[in-house]
Amino acid sequence: MRYRIVYFTTFAAILLTTACGMPIIKKDTHTFATTGLFMDCRLEQTACNTVDITKMKQMFQTIKKEDSFEDVRRKGFSICKDDGCATWHQNTTMLIGSKALEAIGIDIGKPALSNTAETKHFTQMLEEYQAWIFTEKNIKSVDDRIYINTYNKREDGYDITFAILFFKGKVEKATMTGGDVNKTFSEKGLLIGPGDMISNAAKGAAGAFVP
Repeated sequence: MRYRIVYFTTFAAILLTTACGMPIIKKDTHTFATTGLFMDCRLEQTACNTVDITKMKQMFQTIKKEDSFEDVRRKGFSICKDDGCATWHQNTTMLIGSKALEAIGIDIGKPALSNTAETKHFTQMLEEYQAWIFTEKNIKSVDDRIYINTYNKREDGYDITFAILFFKGKVEKATMTGGDVNKTFSEKGLLIGPGDMISNAAKGAAGAFVP
């Protein structure tokens, strides 16, 4: 009997809280990932956590076919932190061969190769492809669950992937996927507000434990 009373009291307290219109769950989350290539530190004294994403998009659009590695670096895009590429910028990736083509949205399929020489030539050609991938993400989310089974979620920010495909050291293609995030989700179940549901639900909860 003691166990039944404790459970009943807890369940009723949750319903009474929601009856006042207050969310029983609210969670704020911030997803942040940056390469650190286009930081804007003008307004920050001690730390630099702001990305100039507008400038990054503008500079990416200046990348053109036949640009060299060095041309792309001068425009602010490099996976390497040093000349020898001993260390990479965070949230960057380099892909070679068929994976580089796939990252840029090119499916090479399965070419019909009739002999060993053709296979070797095709393999060597694939190795000439190289892709640089840059990920920038900054999304703030607010999750609210009201009246137990009404769920609302708001997301704002951006989620962008920049990809540059090189062939023999020259830009072949550059793509920018994703973009600004501005989404609202809302799901509602049966219990959408206070009223007789409090007493009915509480009775049901207590009755469920009667042997």
